[in-house]
Amino acid sequence: MTDLGTITAIKADAAEPDLRTVWVGRKCIAHVRRHVIDDLSLKVGAAVDDATHFTLAEAHRRTTLRIKAIRSLSRATASSGRLTSRLLKSGGEMNDIEQVLAELTQEGLLDDHDTARRIAVDTLRKTPVGRERLRVLLLNRQFADEVIERVVDEVLATHNERQDVLQAAKQCMGTLQSLPRETAARRLASRLSRRGFSEESVTDAITTCLGDEDTSLS
Repeated sequence: MTDLGTITAIKADAAEPDLRTVWVGRKCIAHVRRHVIDDLSLKVGAAVDDATHFTLAEAHRRTTLRIKAIRSLSRATASSGRLTSRLLKSGGEMNDIEQVLAELTQEGLLDDHDTARRIAVDTLRKTPVGRERLRVLLLNRQFADEVIERVVDEVLATHNERQDVLQAAKQCMGTLQSLPRETAARRLASRLSRRGFSEESVTDAITTCLGDEDTSLS
């Protein structure tokens, strides 16, 4: 086992009270969280062998990723999937990223279910959309499938799709009223389908808005 020198200083980070820098001679060998120092029982004058150096290097990488993750979340909420992509692009290793995100989740700083739910609720507050539109929205933000299905079910449990699609249809009718019925029906169907409503609900909304003529989407 190689002795890489002795610790000459352990300094608190002025900007982040939870962080410490570890110095050997005039060289800073690690920037880590305070608990790492405690777990390794490090102190000034202690020797840094290969095992200690490996542990400090790993903790340093994860601390760096943690800082990047928290800064990213402070700018905008994100799913674990999207945050993973950002950290991979910054050079992080997957095993380190997984550990950091697990810690952030445990600490309540990262909550995919809560974040996905807020996105879905905010979307529905702005405009009525259907199940498929919500699913695609959350999928594009890299939420896991199981999170998406649970959140969409929860949020739409308090909504009536036929009422929502009728509201959306009335919003779209302003620019379609002067068109021939067939053309208006086709364009309205396209717009409502893009909002993620089911074919049955779309057909009913078209019938309500444009009358009882054939409104088949086939």
